[in-house]
Amino acid sequence: MPATSFLLTADATRAAIEAAGFRMLAWQDDTEAARAWFAQLRASGPPPSPNLGVVMGPDFAELTTNLGRNLMQGRLGILTAVFEAV
Repeated sequence: MPATSFLLTADATRAAIEAAGFRMLAWQDDTEAARAWFAQLRASGPPPSPNLGVVMGPDFAELTTNLGRNLMQGRLGILTAVFEAV
């Protein structure tokens, strides 16, 4: 919900980083690749142990489920970006 989300849009994020004195070198929307990865993960079942859940703790499964659901429902996206200080 916009009333309770404090995340910036992709454009606002980029503008804020550039306003802070950084120059963008690369900007890539990886949302579709992430959706495909989550779809493959769901189809293949739980990953074998040890996995990232060992490091992330007992809430990892819930966090991953929430991330995947929000990604698939278009509530968030995945960006890869590189900036340098100017």
